[in-house]
Order: sequence, then C-alpha cells, then structure tokens
Amino acid sequence: MKPTRRLLTAAVAAGTLLLTTMAGPATAQTRSTTHRGSNGCFNWSWDDSGIWTTTVYWHNTCEKSRKLKIVWKWAGLEPSIITVDPDGKGHQARRSEPDSIYDLGDA
Repeated sequence: MKPTRRLLTAAVAAGTLLLTTMAGPATAQTRSTTHRGSNGCFNWSWDDSGIWTTTVYWHNTCEKSRKLKIVWKWAGLEPSIITVDPDGKGHQARRSEPDSIYDLGDA
C-alpha cells in the first residue's frame, strides 16, 4: 500500500473510532420522559428532554373558561396563571421544569 493511502486509511479509522466513542454519551443524553397528568378540567404534559427550556402543554376539557396554575421548580420564576377557553389548548415554555400543575377553577 502507498504511504498516502495508509495515512488516509488510518485517518478514516481514527475518525470512525472517535465518532463511535462520542455517540454513546450523546445518545444517552437524548433519552427523555414524557410526564402526563390531569387536574380538574385540565389534561397536561411536558417532556424533560429540553436543555434550556421545558414546555408544558395543556387542554381544558370543560365547557367553561378555567384558570390553570403552573408552579415552576426554579424559585426565581413566578407561578404562571393562565386563563384557558372551553376546549382550549395551549403551551408555555420556561427555563425550569414544573413543580406542580393544577386547575384553579372558573375564570
């Protein structure tokens, strides 16, 4: 084999080894858990795979406007209080996971 070809073969092998080694931890970081629940008239979900933010999704299943409260784990964030129309859906993203999500009653 010519020296240039040997060098190229070694470089490709080294690059493949490097990518294979890096793929393990990167794959482990992308695993996530979807959290789902309901409280009063609301069904909600959020996924813990976000790096910078977490988005909470909700659906008001009642026939009246209701208020939803999301308390965030990070103490620096005020709780979110959202008025949602009947059969309304929505979402909100914050730099924290939710601590609790519950129905505050009629709007």
